[in-house]
Amino acid sequence: MRKSARPLLPKPGRAIAASSYRPSGRATERFAFSITAVERSLDPPRAMGYLVPGRGRRELRTDRILAVEPPEGSQDGQAPGRT
Repeated sequence: MRKSARPLLPKPGRAIAASSYRPSGRATERFAFSITAVERSLDPPRAMGYLVPGRGRRELRTDRILAVEPPEGSQDGQAPGRT
């Protein structure tokens, strides 16, 4: 598997499916995630937000996000409940 040259830095306020997120020491996971902030001062940068549905908080290392896409049924990638 090839690693991306730059980490993906998603925009806050967007719901995404982290279709290829690889946690350390575990298999690739896919889940819907709403980003509330991106902390660029950390090394590597981190996307902070919550799982959709359920609102379980998570911090994702951007160097481990392999691909992002809008959630199924999303009009413009906005998080559920946002206008």
